Amino acid sequence: RFWYQSYLSRELAQLIEKQTLAQIIRRNTGIRGELQDNVFVVRPPMPAGGRGPKGGGRGPR
Repeated sequence: RFWYQSYLSRELAQLIEKQTLAQIIRRNTGIRGELQDNVFVVRPPMPAGGRGPKGGGRGPR
């Protein structure tokens, strides 16, 4: 058991457990849209042309 489970109501403990690191970062910094929901996974790099992953092109060769 986590320490807070003994001291907090069940509802409050569940609310805490549903929080993600991305939510905490967004709430406490100026970072918004550029932060992905799962901050522990690296997005694939975008090609040099700035088009998305489906935009074709593989960047410089």
